[in-house]
Amino acid sequence: AARAGTPRPNAEWEGWQTVEHALAMLLHNLLLGLQTRRVLIGGGVLEARPALIDAVSRRLRDSLSGYYTAADLDPGFLLPPALGPRAGPLGALALGFSALGE
Repeated sequence: AARAGTPRPNAEWEGWQTVEHALAMLLHNLLLGLQTRRVLIGGGVLEARPALIDAVSRRLRDSLSGYYTAADLDPGFLLPPALGPRAGPLGALALGFSALGE
């Protein structure tokens, strides 16, 4: 968004379709290449556009037609993190504590 001259995109930003497509293609490759079972998308992108998960999920299902059926894709495959915007900082803390053996 910043490269396109929009530092803080709102829900009406015209670049969302490009973001949705790029995320769907990333997830397409992760799913087929690694058999990923669940993906969490959060942070500022999701805060700016809460409908992003549904839009990306629709695009992902469309791109998978014929390779991976909708029945094979768990409805909870793409989710926001349960901790919301705190997921990143708390995850980093948890990782640090784990590295310290605590």
